[in-house]
Amino acid sequence: MKIKICDISIHSQRDTERKPNIIEIDSGGIKFKVHRHIYYPDTWLLSCRRMGIEHENLKTYDLPEALEKAKMFILSAIEDEIAVLKQAKEMLEESGQVDEDGE
Repeated sequence: MKIKICDISIHSQRDTERKPNIIEIDSGGIKFKVHRHIYYPDTWLLSCRRMGIEHENLKTYDLPEALEKAKMFILSAIEDEIAVLKQAKEMLEESGQVDEDGE
């Protein structure tokens, strides 16, 4: 399975130089964006609504490096989320019947 990478930058008609500033990556259900922001002029940022990530500084000006860092960050976040979900599942499976008092 391949991920989909798409430049979704919006450019003004007056823009003479059309560099990418928003790259969307769809990894089969989880979409994240590597993007620029006016308050962070010299770096790329990572945002992913589904994972609750917003404006994570990738600390690089180089786009290919930013994409690789974003991939590693998302993989780590997914592993963390899997661990939390597994623990919640185990707790629910091990618990007895829950009554209205929560006992």
